Amino acid sequence: MAKNSWYRRKIVRPGETIYELRIPKRFGFGLAIAEIIRSEPHLHERTEERYVLVDGGLVLYLGGENYPLSRNENQLVPVGMEHWAASTDGKPARVLVITDPPWRKS
Repeated sequence: MAKNSWYRRKIVRPGETIYELRIPKRFGFGLAIAEIIRSEPHLHERTEERYVLVDGGLVLYLGGENYPLSRNENQLVPVGMEHWAASTDGKPARVLVITDPPWRKS
């Protein structure tokens, strides 16, 4: 990765690409841009997330409920809640993900 890159880390998984943005640690939160076609079900044991849909259409599956999101809508994902997301048209949906606290590098 280039030293002057706008993102700290790029994570590529089947169905999604995540770009963790460079945010000073002292701010106490994290930001990422995710391009999601279909993510895998997962949970975070110490981090809550807020998904803000920037472009495309997305359904967030959260604790057995479906939350369709339109552009500029958002949804909180509480700590420990299993979730996954899928675009509504098969094209990558672009999502701003705000994390509190920031993700840990795994």
